[in-house]
Amino acid sequence: MWLAALIGDWLAADDAAAGQPELLRVTGPRADKCRQIWRELLLKETGYPAADALHGLAELGAADEPVEQAFRGPPTGLVSAALDITEQQDDPRWCPLVHGMYSRVRPAGQPPEPRIWIRCLKFLLRHGYRKKELLAALPQAGGTEMGEATLLALEHAPEHALGLIRRSLLADIPINRSEVAAILAVIGQPWAIRELLGALESSDDQEKTADSRAALLETGDEECEKAVLAWEERNPHENETGSNLEINGRKLGPFYSFGELSLKNRASWIKYEMDKLHDRVMKVRGRLEIKIFGGFVAEPGGKVRRGIGPTPLF
Repeated sequence: MWLAALIGDWLAADDAAAGQPELLRVTGPRADKCRQIWRELLLKETGYPAADALHGLAELGAADEPVEQAFRGPPTGLVSAALDITEQQDDPRWCPLVHGMYSRVRPAGQPPEPRIWIRCLKFLLRHGYRKKELLAALPQAGGTEMGEATLLALEHAPEHALGLIRRSLLADIPINRSEVAAILAVIGQPWAIRELLGALESSDDQEKTADSRAALLETGDEECEKAVLAWEERNPHENETGSNLEINGRKLGPFYSFGELSLKNRASWIKYEMDKLHDRVMKVRGRLEIKIFGGFVAEPGGKVRRGIGPTPLF
């Protein structure tokens, strides 16, 4: 406590004086003054530093008003910081403001709108706020958030899962392909494997099918391996030899394009995504098939037996 007081850290000194009323009478007012000065300095921050300042205000317990202002403003990094704080507090009182921001951003707009949209949606779902409305909006997901939207659909609204899966497996944004292919590999059920095979048969693009091919090989299924080998025979890939760079007479290289390196590293990336998503996917894996296929249960070998439920999605 004395060391903290000597360097003017009255907040630490006040914490150390806990349970000692005679000392708290000295440290308390000084700590309050420090908090006031700190708050005033943080509130002056604008632009990029404002997001860090918002976290500082949260540490002071003085972030409520700035968080409200952030949610009423445009979708920026400040809103992302406000979401960090509300997620940490996990208090349903924030739901109306979070929903207001969710309603104003575009799920497939320019960054950071898609990320803010999905984070708002997750927070609101966690508290059951307008759940029906939110789940119905999942198919609108875009940007780099297709993987997260797919997981949310699998967890809360499996009837929307297939559409998101099929959009993601051949999406233009690589992270969407990787995450959803990894999700299907973890699930490993016949319907999930058929979706990966379907993506493979729908495209002859080396890069766009790389994730599905890697995911199929991760299933350890012999038929999947045969399907991947057959696709690669139909669509042979010529490896880049790499270009050499010469600086001051010294040859450096070879160098490969980002696309070539991406293809070479796809298997390890899929394994990484599978490990990262494994626990979350496994929580819902056992109850997915009948829900996704609307009462029809697909059995090994592609046979389908009728269950109780509406017409399947396809």
